[in-house]
Amino acid sequence: MVNISIPAGQYPSLGYDGSITFAGVLQNEFYKTDSTGTNTGLSNRWNDNTATQYSRDYLDRLLPTMAKLFGNEKPMHSYRETDFELILSELTSKYHYADRTVMHYRFLLWIVYRAGFECSLYPDNIYWDQLIDPLDNPEEFEKHRVAALTRIRKSLSIKEDLMMMHWFLSLDPVTAPGPDVALAFMYFTGCRNNEACGADFGAFYTLPSHPETTVFDMLKTTVVGSSKLKSSGKSSNAPRTLPVHPLLFQFIQKRRAWIEKQVIEGKLSLPKGIQSVDQLPLACVGTDYVTRAQTGDLSRAGRALFQRIGIQKSELAVLHQILFSEEFKQTQIIEKDPTTYLFRRNVATRLYHLGFKWTAIQYWIAHEIEDALIMRNYFADEDILHNLSQEYNKHPIFNVMFGTSKNHHTEMRTLSLSDKLYLVATANEPGQTIDVSVKSAGYPLSITVTELPSVASISADAAILNSLYQAYDRNYKQLSR
Repeated sequence: MVNISIPAGQYPSLGYDGSITFAGVLQNEFYKTDSTGTNTGLSNRWNDNTATQYSRDYLDRLLPTMAKLFGNEKPMHSYRETDFELILSELTSKYHYADRTVMHYRFLLWIVYRAGFECSLYPDNIYWDQLIDPLDNPEEFEKHRVAALTRIRKSLSIKEDLMMMHWFLSLDPVTAPGPDVALAFMYFTGCRNNEACGADFGAFYTLPSHPETTVFDMLKTTVVGSSKLKSSGKSSNAPRTLPVHPLLFQFIQKRRAWIEKQVIEGKLSLPKGIQSVDQLPLACVGTDYVTRAQTGDLSRAGRALFQRIGIQKSELAVLHQILFSEEFKQTQIIEKDPTTYLFRRNVATRLYHLGFKWTAIQYWIAHEIEDALIMRNYFADEDILHNLSQEYNKHPIFNVMFGTSKNHHTEMRTLSLSDKLYLVATANEPGQTIDVSVKSAGYPLSITVTELPSVASISADAAILNSLYQAYDRNYKQLSR
């Protein structure tokens, strides 16, 4: 079997703080045997040719690049996702690698890092889960790549959406871990993970002119890789006020009220510099209500949640690789985390189904508004926010599970035999057939139908809300069996 020989003087096994380095983990884990002499190391599934090639990839490419960027004594526990992305970016810039080769090096970085935290040498601070090597397993990689591109990239399915709502309804406002609360917030609003980490309880309130409408002010985010706050977000489009569905608002207010009670009763102390519960984070670490979580905490919890609703690790892994690919960078979408990306795409798709104008969707998800005649502060108007909230709350996911969904084109009338009924129906699309069904309460009925066609304006979009209600209702009934 092929082993790897790393020059200790050039790439030491211990870092400047005395803990193990990337080179140390690689040397220990590349090839090792158990009591039966069986290879249980990283190379256990590779043949000799592959193991030889991959050892060269480490020695000739990865280790020199890591030393150039971070020095040769950087402890393994100090690596973060941004560090690994910088390594891959440096390789791409220097050698002009194709996406699949970059994904191959991503895989090589990850398996060494994973081997170390699985041996309890340091905690996992990257959360890439399961990656697939496109060079070693091209068929498996392509299968999951197609799944990611065709199914996951657009939004959650109706079934997954319903399971997400089931999950949210199972949360206890008091005992739910902070990352789960943040994920629920992201699921409802489509905010980014650093926006969820930056959210405080005081950012949620009711509109003075529309007290039935609840909103959230996105004003702060966290710095990548930490819980430190900063104003605004990734771009000038980030600050915004978003409608919050009453279900989520009530959940957050119950959590806030309980925390405030603990403070009043002396059971919980506010940290230095915090004057009220309104300044405490929505996304806390576990149930440590006063300690703000980091985006990595949400990423890890998000992957576990997605597995719970049926999205496989392998699909998330390939999606993660796609988000960093050159092919995907051309889409101008800046999301790099599968959790953030899926929630934001799901909300954007939900708004599109509801008939929201593109300008409103772009404002909601913090993209640049392409209409030069509409400024972002247009959406700060309370009447506009109220109207957006009313339209947003019509989505069937907020209604079908509570028995309030209905066919929006069904009407019951009581008529005498001499009555005439006039129906005005407008087709959703040109040439669409309109069917009229009439039933009596057991009496003979003679019906004469006279059609009086008229010209109607044609919309560029088809109204699908009724069909959407029926689809959600059908899936909900199947899940409830």
